[in-house]
Amino acid sequence: MPQAFYIDADEEVNSVISRLRQSAEKRIVLVVARRALILQSSVSLRLIKSEMDALDKKVLIVTQDERGLSLAKKIGFSVRTSTEGLDLGDGKNAVGRDGEKDLSPAVNSNDVHSSQRTAEEELIEKKNRLNNLGSDKFVSVSGVIKKPSLKNKNTKRKIVKPVFFGKEMEDTSDAKKASTASGSVGLRLDQEKENEFKDLFVEANNDATKRDGTAEINKGKGKSAKNFLILFLSVASLLLAGVLSYLFLPKADVQVYVKKFQESAKLNVKAIANRDNGENNIQEADSDDSLIIPAKFINEEDTLSLTFQATGEKALSSKKARGKITIYNNYSESSQILVATTRFLTEDGKLYRLTKTVTVPGMTVDEQGNKKAGEVQAEVVADSAGEEYNIGPSKFAIPGFKGSPKYDKFYAQSFQPMHGGGEGNDKLKTITKEDVAKAKQETIKKAKEQLLKKIKKEIGEGNVIPDNAVKFEILDTAGFPEEGAVSDNFEYQVKLKGEAIYFSQDDLNKKIDEYLKNKILSQAKASYPVEVVSVDKKIENPEVDFDNKTLTFSLSLNVTIKAKVDTDKLKSELLNKNQQQINQLMDKHPEIQKLEATITPTVLAGKMPRYAKRIFIEIKE
Repeated sequence: MPQAFYIDADEEVNSVISRLRQSAEKRIVLVVARRALILQSSVSLRLIKSEMDALDKKVLIVTQDERGLSLAKKIGFSVRTSTEGLDLGDGKNAVGRDGEKDLSPAVNSNDVHSSQRTAEEELIEKKNRLNNLGSDKFVSVSGVIKKPSLKNKNTKRKIVKPVFFGKEMEDTSDAKKASTASGSVGLRLDQEKENEFKDLFVEANNDATKRDGTAEINKGKGKSAKNFLILFLSVASLLLAGVLSYLFLPKADVQVYVKKFQESAKLNVKAIANRDNGENNIQEADSDDSLIIPAKFINEEDTLSLTFQATGEKALSSKKARGKITIYNNYSESSQILVATTRFLTEDGKLYRLTKTVTVPGMTVDEQGNKKAGEVQAEVVADSAGEEYNIGPSKFAIPGFKGSPKYDKFYAQSFQPMHGGGEGNDKLKTITKEDVAKAKQETIKKAKEQLLKKIKKEIGEGNVIPDNAVKFEILDTAGFPEEGAVSDNFEYQVKLKGEAIYFSQDDLNKKIDEYLKNKILSQAKASYPVEVVSVDKKIENPEVDFDNKTLTFSLSLNVTIKAKVDTDKLKSELLNKNQQQINQLMDKHPEIQKLEATITPTVLAGKMPRYAKRIFIEIKE
């Protein structure tokens, strides 16, 4: 026979669970008042359900609280709206909030007004009250279950023995004898009633539930009410999950500062290139302080021309005449360059010079086959000062072409008078020896930079050419116009050849890694595993033998080494450790310089989490 528990409106879930735990019965009926606290929260009902499932107990909830009935059904309880049809016997198994066996919420103070009533009358009255469980008569106006009045001190309180294995323990009281005499409940449960009661503890959509009106109540729910309930349950579940995670799943962020130290080494490196630039088969081997790596050879040529300003000045005692002339090419269809200071001579022997370099175009032929001389305008200045050079329009020959066919075919004509000749203090720019030397030095320097850039582009990224591993050869130099010429600027040109020996950075790094592994790390003065953090490399004193195509240099290494930490092992060692235990653990880890941990929530900061996946380790250097 199931045991019934009466739940007041203000009774909390902890009290309910405590009472249910103490029950020896496997089938329990909870008769709950309207607006009871445990019906207002899915969390409370879930806690009861979880606890009863763990104890393998079946619970039937009887209540007329529509919202609570629907919520209990969704969580998985069997539900009813009344105790009608339930075989709860004579009420001996019913338990109130204060634990008294004969307590019923529907009892009034007048129900137990005298101890003179017969035991049989009391049993009949209890059965009637049990039939009202879950009805409106069961709930008081305030929503709190009323307990029977015990003002009459002569009222006898019956003590009924609990039922074990379907059998009631012997009771020698007068009430028991009266109950037996009147043919009330027997000592053993009827098997048929037992099976009928089991049918009550099924899903809420069974026939009994439908008969008692629960299905009708749910059908009456509106769509908005269902949506609200779903939203409420979702939010409550999330809050519950968050609370449980906060309380039972602490997290630790651990920062581990490992020990570090420095090592240094100085090596001799030899890079060898094959003379035919084919496959490199190195015969030499590494030693304790030297490395042998393959190399390659390259040579390139380049030309660079730069323009410079003339800085020299030529003082004149008087002004020189100046003017414009038109130069004609009646020689060929090819153009002709005439550099600055080219001489032009009049028919009466007066000499003039070009102030700037010009190019005279070649002859052209029109559609009728007529040839036309190429022409260009240019400025000339008299070779000497004096007013006599202020001549009118004249014809000029080029003395430099005298004795060749060009002499008669190249000529010039002025169409305006020359002017400006006479006394004055004018000065002309001239190209000095210093200008030429400076131009040569600057042009060679820029040409080398340009050629080196070209070579590096040719060999591609990832290859190294030390500063002194390139040899330059000057093939040609020239300046236009020459030193001493009257000109505002001039050009200087350099043609260079460059040879270089280079090696792959990857080849050198591999050799360095082998050296660190075999020499530095294996000989490190530490009782724990270590690893390389960084390597600073510096190439010094490169020397090149271009005949044998070899490159040698010194290599300085500055190596930063740190301790290695097995984070998985450390996690397992930190599990559930307090501060003192962690301090003792650190004595076993000389590779760790310092350990800092932040544990959340802070109320659990006294110990590390119990699970490795809740510990997060970050290695600090």
